[in-house]
Amino acid sequence: MLITTTDVLQGAEIAEYIGLVAVRVTNAKGGIGKALDKVTDTTMTDLTAALTAAAEKVNANAVIGLKVTPESMTTFAVGTAVKLK
Repeated sequence: MLITTTDVLQGAEIAEYIGLVAVRVTNAKGGIGKALDKVTDTTMTDLTAALTAAAEKVNANAVIGLKVTPESMTTFAVGTAVKLK
């Protein structure tokens, strides 16, 4: 599963825009680092797994335009599910 913050993929062609996928992960296993805007590796791993599952559920093979928003006990992520050629 390709997950990226960009909305353009060099060397890849988007066949179909499926729609938004959004996930929420509780920061119980690592959460946010000393600065509120720094998400730990554990939280990013959990977000990646959750985004992969959400994208696969709608038959996407990539998520583009990812935005991650950390909060005190939860981290949110939203992106656009797409199907690549």
